[in-house]
Amino acid sequence: KRYRGGRFSARGLFGADTWPRSRRSRELSVEAVIVRPRKRYRGGISGAGTMGAFRRQHALSTMASICLMICAVAVTAVTENDERDAKEGLPVQYGLMIDAGSTGSRVHLYRWVWRSGALPDITDDYYLEVKPGLSSYAENPQQAAESIQPLLDFSLNHIPEAVRETTWVKLTATAGLRLLPEEQQEGILSAVRDKFRESPFEFEDSWVKISEGIDEAVDAWLSANYIMESVVHDDPGSTVGTLDLGGGSMQIACRPTGNSTIHEATGYRVGVAGNDYDMYAISHLSYGLMQARRRVDAIVRASAAPGSKTVEHPCLLSGTNITFHDGTADGVQHAVGTSDHAACLALQEQIFHGCAHTSGDKCSPMHSVPPPDTHGRFLAFSYFYDVLSEFLHTHTPTMAEVREAAQRVCGVSGEELHGKHGATYEVKNPEFLKRACQDITYIFRLLKGYLQFHDDHQRIELVKNVRGKEMSWTLGQTLRMLEQPAPGKTLEPPAHHSTSAPPPKHDAEL
Repeated sequence: KRYRGGRFSARGLFGADTWPRSRRSRELSVEAVIVRPRKRYRGGISGAGTMGAFRRQHALSTMASICLMICAVAVTAVTENDERDAKEGLPVQYGLMIDAGSTGSRVHLYRWVWRSGALPDITDDYYLEVKPGLSSYAENPQQAAESIQPLLDFSLNHIPEAVRETTWVKLTATAGLRLLPEEQQEGILSAVRDKFRESPFEFEDSWVKISEGIDEAVDAWLSANYIMESVVHDDPGSTVGTLDLGGGSMQIACRPTGNSTIHEATGYRVGVAGNDYDMYAISHLSYGLMQARRRVDAIVRASAAPGSKTVEHPCLLSGTNITFHDGTADGVQHAVGTSDHAACLALQEQIFHGCAHTSGDKCSPMHSVPPPDTHGRFLAFSYFYDVLSEFLHTHTPTMAEVREAAQRVCGVSGEELHGKHGATYEVKNPEFLKRACQDITYIFRLLKGYLQFHDDHQRIELVKNVRGKEMSWTLGQTLRMLEQPAPGKTLEPPAHHSTSAPPPKHDAEL
């Protein structure tokens, strides 16, 4: 059966009738956030190591209880959604958008209704994350595909049976996979496609791909402005810009105001509901938080005295240390923290002007590309939110407040910071506390040094959820899937682009 109604047309219906009967269990770390209107469920399941008989029995009992609870929640969710869909009296549909990032894979299961207007009303965002990311399975593509099985199971448990046939699944990988060799990229993507063919969801091979960084930037902007109800607006000053700091890359997007000039590397035109808008949009590969850590670590290691196995690291909190895991026994193996904000800032400065310690052909120095005019309103999310919201007392900080927080964090020992933030800050990943000085200093350098936000007169807005929806580029890409593009409308460079080497065209018509 194929559903056609409203402005949505189901495409490429895949005829799988049954869910695979056998599944290999895997030990995965799973963090769940199910978002419903005015309701939220948070839970966690993590694989267990070797344990005694009593501990194993207790763990199995606990796991059984959790499974029963999750099954009860899932059955309730499907029942509730069945009833809601029947009451709507309007076309209702679901879609899975999987964000395969550098540190984890996340599914956003969206539910939408077609009402009046050119864009759908996306009413729900059900969310689940599994770690690590697909790029961690570079040597084992089948394992990579298996790692996303919990995302499919989770989604299936929230979709009414009547619409499962017309529910599509799409996976877009970002910087983590983009940095792998091409052969490993394709091996993982091929295994994921095989996994999706086994599922009961609608699927086409082209719906599993590696995103162009520019798509992430534009889609994040679409997400934010759709939620803020400013996506269709003639006045650029009435829209919001977006700053997205991931693990492997950093994205910026906004509609320029006034007489701003768009650099040829950053100028794009996006079509939204029949209107064309010029945009500033760019993705800086190798400038995500995890890549910045790795690059600074490499600079620190290179500064060690010949023959030394240990080196001082000014970006690590004093009293902490890290071991470098690069598979070799040569050179520096350990770093001890000295926690010096000024010295750490000087190290960070080096990575903004070059591409040392990166995949050189996939990196452009950040300072080689002019930043946008940042006098408008900007939402900052992903690692911007995760790091700054922990150490600031406001979600709308000035640069002076970010600088003060960085100096304060770098001025304490690892033990002191653990006493103040150990119970709240990335409790499952102690590496974040050790690197708190490094991370907040890097973010300050990004915002103040590159984007040039003013010390006192400008504020960024730190967001994780906006009006009940997770702030992510996935919502913008979902909107692209739903709208039927008008003929000839594409995301393309505006007329002032150089004609000698135009960037590739991208479909972003809404």
